[in-house]
Amino acid sequence: MSTVHSGQRIEVWDDWVLCCRGLVEEFVPRSGVAWVREAEIEERKLIATQDLSLRGCCISPPRHSAALPAHPRGTPVHRPGP
Repeated sequence: MSTVHSGQRIEVWDDWVLCCRGLVEEFVPRSGVAWVREAEIEERKLIATQDLSLRGCCISPPRHSAALPAHPRGTPVHRPGP
C-alpha cells in the first residue's frame, strides 16, 4: 500500500465491478483507508483499501458536461492477499 499517495488518480474495484474512480485526497496506511474524490460526481468517499483492488489510472479532471467512461484495465497499485 505504500505506493498509494495523496494526489494519485485511482480506480477502485470490487472483483470485476468498478466502484469509483478519482483523486486520492488522503491515505491513512495504519488504518488501511483512503479518502477519494470521485471524478464523475465530485463526491468524497471513504475507501477501505484492504477489501478492494486499487489501480492507478490516467483520468482527466472531472467535466461537468459528460461522465468519464469506465476502463476495465489499469496499472495495478494494490491487490489484497487472501
